Amino acid sequence: DETADAEDGTADDESFASTERAATRLGALVEVDLERSRRGLRSVLLDRLGERSVLEWTIRRVEQCATVGTLVLVAHRRFVPVIERELGALRFRGSPATWFFHDHDDIADRDRLRRARAWGKDGWRGGIGDSYFFCEAGNPHAFRDVMVREAWDEAVVVPAEAVFLEPSAVDGMVRHYCDERRGLAVYLSTAPPGIAADIVSRRLIETTSEAGASLDRVYGFRLDEPNRDADLHRIFHHFDEALTTARGRYTIDGETALHRARSWLAADSEPPRGRDAIGRRRASPLSFVGTHPEELVVELTDDRGGRRAAREGRSASDALSSLDPTAWRAILDAISANDDALLTLGGGYADPVLDPDLGSRIREARAVGAYGIHIDTVGAAIDEDRAGAIVAASPTVITVDLGAPSEEIIAELFPGTPTLATRCTGLEALLPAVASAPVEERPFVVVAVSFDERSAPHLDEFFDRWASRVDRIVIRGIEGPRGEEHPRSLGCFAPPNRTACARLATQMRVEFDGVVPLCARDPEIAHPVGDLRRQSVAEVWTGGAFTRARETHLRGEWDAWSHCGPCRSWFRFD
Repeated sequence: DETADAEDGTADDESFASTERAATRLGALVEVDLERSRRGLRSVLLDRLGERSVLEWTIRRVEQCATVGTLVLVAHRRFVPVIERELGALRFRGSPATWFFHDHDDIADRDRLRRARAWGKDGWRGGIGDSYFFCEAGNPHAFRDVMVREAWDEAVVVPAEAVFLEPSAVDGMVRHYCDERRGLAVYLSTAPPGIAADIVSRRLIETTSEAGASLDRVYGFRLDEPNRDADLHRIFHHFDEALTTARGRYTIDGETALHRARSWLAADSEPPRGRDAIGRRRASPLSFVGTHPEELVVELTDDRGGRRAAREGRSASDALSSLDPTAWRAILDAISANDDALLTLGGGYADPVLDPDLGSRIREARAVGAYGIHIDTVGAAIDEDRAGAIVAASPTVITVDLGAPSEEIIAELFPGTPTLATRCTGLEALLPAVASAPVEERPFVVVAVSFDERSAPHLDEFFDRWASRVDRIVIRGIEGPRGEEHPRSLGCFAPPNRTACARLATQMRVEFDGVVPLCARDPEIAHPVGDLRRQSVAEVWTGGAFTRARETHLRGEWDAWSHCGPCRSWFRFD
């Protein structure tokens, strides 16, 4: 049975294994951590799913990847006796599994990095693999040492709880990567989390560790090249329609997902692979959405009023209106009912740090069990006192949106918003407060910047100024307030084939007055779907308006909603 599983789908790929991999040496890497999953929740690697543990299901899935010849399990030495006691000696394609042991528990912020993995592949929510934080911030030496010992040029980084891994998706990514001989890590895929994997270049790992490495050296292409966006689009082409028509969380990240896998085992001999899981989601989408959103995006202050103030030349603080208390109570109730809720506190043009109750709100959300808390600010309102209060409340992530890398671009693209100088002053005030906080309470700091065709000359200088001082820099394309392509954008970053919106399955935005718009890209509330002053989060999330919107998206009827048709950010979570 094991031999048959290992050979499933591999017979036609022997030529690839002998020729392509000979030129590009590649293997699979799984980080084994029995303390926490990659989203920072309780590890379920030893939990049983039928006749196998979660870790054994993951190894089985990798065995079915035709393009992966070897697999290495990376773990701290103290985990191995526990694994062997519970599971015996692990095997990969009939041979004993290969281990790489590390002793890097002296990393001061390891727990903080685990928490940060909750936040996306656009900068703060947990992406489709561990490679970003594991290799760039968490444990770069161990990652590099594995690749050197195994003589790999590239590594396929597989989430350790990937029981729904789709081997054909991994094989497609590997073939594309080897055909193109790309130096760019393929983490821009739109496959749902847990379905595919990351591919990370040894050259990329070594280059990013160099002091002062310029962006074109790190990413392998120049940001100001006109055809850059077309090159990025090619990354998406190896996924067939079945793997890009729906999104959802298929990783075993919490008790809800574990229960889902167990319920499937009641009818099947094993959990479905990626395309089967997506097929079930398409057949019954609401059963995958859940009773609560994965993330609540709460506007603490009046974004609409702030936009009006900006248009009229007034300060956004003139429009400050605090969050409705009834709506806030409904949000806290929803967090307490969800085992891994993510909470983003924003305010748009009216900065959330202006809310005098920001610190107490973070503490209240922590008290009812919020897994991750994210503050999204432009930074201009942060002074020394506010910085200390924000950090003392211990948010998980603070994103400071610096707008653009020059004053001229900000003035043109974001009129009425704070200048780059005032944003940077706020960030300068925040960083000492973060550095002085206890390591286990220190928030993860992200700097975001938008760019257009004029921005490229400024980006290297911008990167060098902040890269060593913050935890992550996120470079965003420019888009309109409804997610539409901006005239100044270098191009559309959306995949070539339109699919159902990621936000409709994962994210609910709540305005300061408790009104719930259909989407975070509906700033004028053209399609209100609920009101938390009179309804619970669950009632709105599973109500008729959200349900109809998801169903129309699954049918491909984007134009049924006025702001969905022109939107080009439907594949993103932020």
